[in-house]
Amino acid sequence: MRNILTTFFILPFLSSCGVVTCLDSQVEREPKSIAGSHVIKLHFENEDIIEKTMKCEEYYASHCSERGNYWSVRQEGFKTRYDNEDIKLSNSKYNNILLSTPSCFFLIKKKEFTLKDIHISVDGDNFSYRKTVNGRHYYETSSTNFEFENIPVKKIDFKFKVFINGTQVLSE
Repeated sequence: MRNILTTFFILPFLSSCGVVTCLDSQVEREPKSIAGSHVIKLHFENEDIIEKTMKCEEYYASHCSERGNYWSVRQEGFKTRYDNEDIKLSNSKYNNILLSTPSCFFLIKKKEFTLKDIHISVDGDNFSYRKTVNGRHYYETSSTNFEFENIPVKKIDFKFKVFINGTQVLSE
């Protein structure tokens, strides 16, 4: 009886300091495949259409931390919901273009996308969407950097169309 009372009084303190969360994180749980897939099509100016099919799965995100453990969504074959496979391409102007597509988490949770959700990296520089004029999409690098101040802003523009599950991603 004494052991039961001791456990009863100590258990709330253990759960508040993360012991139960850490124990729970040690239990493996199989990911659950989500039916269907998401198709992302990219048609760059004067290039072939690139198509990427993403399969998603639910997985148990276990961390030995205070925020606890929970079920989340990720792309099959990846570790977390933030990991994603970029679309790699090049054109006559740039050699190394990476187009980041929305993750499975956002494809399932968010129903509409704009070009602000599509980020581009060119030769290692990260660009964010700024505007569209006459079908041309303009992207810029950030003007601030944690290590250096007043870095010149780089600008690029492309003419392309992106479709997610058959719906064109628009500028606004």
